Amino acid sequence: MLKHLGRGTPPRQRVAVELTARRLRAVAATRLDGGALRLDATVVQPRPENLDGLEAEAQWMAQVLDDAGIPRCPCIVSVPREDVVLKRQELPGAAREDLPAMARLAASRDLPIDPEHAVIDSLPVHDEDETAEVLSAAMPEADLERVRRRMKLAGRPARAVTLRLFGAEALVPRSGSIVVVDISGSHVEVLWVDNGNPRRARSATVSVDDAEQFTDAVTLEVRRTWLAWRAEGDGPEPSAVYLSGPESLTRKLAEPVGAITGATAKIVDVPDGIDAAGNDLQEVRSLAGLLVAEQTGRAWIDLLHPRESPDRAARLRQTLLLAVLALIVVLGGIWAWGTRRAEVLQQQYERVKMARDRLDTPWWRYNRETFRIGHLDLWLATGPDVAGDLTQVLQAVGLPGEVLLDDVVMSLDMDDVEAPSGTIPDKWSLPWSQRMIIEAEAATRDQAEALRGRLADTEPWTVTTSGADATDGRRLPNDMTLRMERTSEPGEDGS
Repeated sequence: MLKHLGRGTPPRQRVAVELTARRLRAVAATRLDGGALRLDATVVQPRPENLDGLEAEAQWMAQVLDDAGIPRCPCIVSVPREDVVLKRQELPGAAREDLPAMARLAASRDLPIDPEHAVIDSLPVHDEDETAEVLSAAMPEADLERVRRRMKLAGRPARAVTLRLFGAEALVPRSGSIVVVDISGSHVEVLWVDNGNPRRARSATVSVDDAEQFTDAVTLEVRRTWLAWRAEGDGPEPSAVYLSGPESLTRKLAEPVGAITGATAKIVDVPDGIDAAGNDLQEVRSLAGLLVAEQTGRAWIDLLHPRESPDRAARLRQTLLLAVLALIVVLGGIWAWGTRRAEVLQQQYERVKMARDRLDTPWWRYNRETFRIGHLDLWLATGPDVAGDLTQVLQAVGLPGEVLLDDVVMSLDMDDVEAPSGTIPDKWSLPWSQRMIIEAEAATRDQAEALRGRLADTEPWTVTTSGADATDGRRLPNDMTLRMERTSEPGEDGS
């Protein structure tokens, strides 16, 4: 939960700036190799009354800081306490990682600022088993944007925006219960620190110039603050009170403040971890404390970078986004591959189309000649086996004697070639039919019937009698005429 001012590694040059309604204060230091800070320059300058507008403020600030040797670099900006609403909140049953969100919710209910137009940051100051305490600070977004713009126009953009009380807290030890009274010009900060964590804080403006009256006014503010805190009845008794400010005032305040709080009063000198290098720190100790706090890594409120509760759904969203990204990559790869493949196939198609156009005429010529040759081959190959047919007839007639053969007439009829669409000549057919007319004579009618029976047994002939048998044979008494017919079977191209 600890959070440091700014982001990343701070630059070697460190600057802290504060502009209030009455004066401008600033300190500049250099980070040494050993980790210590060497103070280079300080500024305490009254604010002119005739500054009108943000640009005028920024121009005057830039001129004063340049004249004092404050470098132009990102800096820590301390905003006046009266510009920020500060409140301690108790959050029962809150897990530590949920404190920022719960503190913002509680602040939106308790703080007199519209949460929709405010920047809210919180700092855990006490964490028990059942109840956590946070110190919440709220600042209107418009005021924060004004601070950022003014510092940018002055050539020193804000790296962090915080409160001076965290610089005052860095001036004292981090153990025990301690009260810090920081006097800077007309402002008085009273801070109660418990084991290094700011527990309570209050700021007041003292508008008197007389030293005695100023001392009395500061004593009165400390008394009011302390009585209000003790009236709430919580927190251990302080072991010490640390006074920071001009020595002429802190020495006068040591006794009355110690009496009010019942603790030993101590005067803060140069903060640990910083070399003053001869510079006067009386009115800028708390700003120097901000540089020390940043250097030592103390946790504090930074309105420029408010704390956020961890997003519990972030991992799920990241997983889903990674899955979507992976899906996009896969689909993109598929699309790219498909596009490239389509281009390759289109190129192949164009080449094939060109080859087809080039070979189209020769291909049709080749098919025409192939069909012609196939047609002629089919006609030439189709026909009966005449010798075989005559042999069958002669075998049926037998040796000359009781049956004599007078005449044999053979004929062949061919139809059109059957060529189904899309087929090759090997699949074509040529239907045909064959007829044989036989004239013969027999010695008796029985011998004529026997010849007819023998011819009928010759497959695949169909035998019929052409006309009635006569008894006027020239050589034998019984004359007869027989007709034999057969047709081609499907797919048959020969006898």
